[in-house]
Amino acid sequence: MNVATNNKAARDAWYRDQVHSAIGVWSTRDADPDRDFTRLMDRFQIVSSDVQVPAVGWWTPKQNDRFSELAKRAWAREVQRDPALEIPGFAAWISAILNHVDPMLPAGVPESSFRTYKFERVMAHLAICANDSFWIARTAEACERRMRFLIQERMAEVSFLTGCQYDWEYCRSIYAHMNLPTTIDEANVEWLFKVFQALDTHVRRLRQRPQEAVVQPPF
Repeated sequence: MNVATNNKAARDAWYRDQVHSAIGVWSTRDADPDRDFTRLMDRFQIVSSDVQVPAVGWWTPKQNDRFSELAKRAWAREVQRDPALEIPGFAAWISAILNHVDPMLPAGVPESSFRTYKFERVMAHLAICANDSFWIARTAEACERRMRFLIQERMAEVSFLTGCQYDWEYCRSIYAHMNLPTTIDEANVEWLFKVFQALDTHVRRLRQRPQEAVVQPPF
């Protein structure tokens, strides 16, 4: 915290500022032991980087390490913005994020993608809280990469089922009202997801009713 440990006056000023920020009084003598202890512990765990971040069982150790580091920084910034968050505490805050940030896969996305999808959505949420430009950019790019891959798979499957070549240019001609970019690499994730949903619906329809293969367009 850039406070010299041998500078008693600066150290005490820093400490009292932390206490006041956490519980609204300048000294622990004025603290309510039943109401304020947990909030004080949370505050000093934050500044000492000792917040206990739960490991997510279905993420890899490396993913959990990245999650833990970003969650601590996001929590510290969120508490600065809204000190009232310290009342329910870090555990309640991070649990709400894990339970409510995109809890379900988008329609058509394979179950095998769930672990990575959930990790990236949680990290994207935390990155915004922490104002972390690296993770904001990385999670956005990762989502777009995945959607491009899934679209390529669906286009190949429709091509196989219909015997006609489906490519990005075909999608642009069918979805002309969206004014899709010239190449798939220029499309943002919102456009990509809409195209993927349409192709996935078409694939499902072709599997159920093969006779429609050369009759019904995907959109």
